[in-house]
Amino acid sequence: MQKAKGVTVVQGSVTGRLVVYKANQYLIDENEILDIDAEVERFESALSKTVNDQNEIFEEMSMSEPAKECADIFKAHAMILQDEFLRGRMIEMIREQKKSAEFAVETVLNSQAQMFEQMDDAYMQARAADIYDVKQEVLNVMCGSNEQSYEGTEPMIILAEDLTPSELVRLNKIQIAGIITTKGSADSHMAILAKSMNIPTIIMCDDIVNKWAGKIAFIDGNESSVFVEMQEYI
Repeated sequence: MQKAKGVTVVQGSVTGRLVVYKANQYLIDENEILDIDAEVERFESALSKTVNDQNEIFEEMSMSEPAKECADIFKAHAMILQDEFLRGRMIEMIREQKKSAEFAVETVLNSQAQMFEQMDDAYMQARAADIYDVKQEVLNVMCGSNEQSYEGTEPMIILAEDLTPSELVRLNKIQIAGIITTKGSADSHMAILAKSMNIPTIIMCDDIVNKWAGKIAFIDGNESSVFVEMQEYI
């Protein structure tokens, strides 16, 4: 039996098979674009779809107990993407610097998130995760998200570096039993959302390793520990 320690943000004990989740990574083209108008149109279309997606999650959660208390997270995400200052900066980068829509989204939203991360207030620092969340969602739309598929009927414990609220909503559709992250914050919206969903969650569990993927694990929220069955290594 292998043990890893972390910080409990949602109490509970659960057994399941460890499944590693990794966000989509995209190679951003830094070359100049040729058709600026078409690129702005592509940007606007992706932005509009992402806003609609976030609003749909908001509406769905607003009608569900107890998740509705977290629905405003996704309304706030939509508002971030509708912010005229941020939108203007991204369009300016496309038009003036002749950069791709992906490059503009990556650059502007990363810069905005880093500004939050540099603040002294822990709550404001945690809001950077919301910027990264919507950035990833827009890029998923632009680049064509290649979501991981999960098969089987046994309970699954998601192992990730961190999760965004949008990722958690998608993953919860496969009825995950628990969450373990190697990073994260107790003030993050992901942690708040996991609590509303009553999903046992341990964050900052940097002792756990990806090579344990596929192993049976037990989350002990009371002890902030994860136990992995060692006999599966033999």
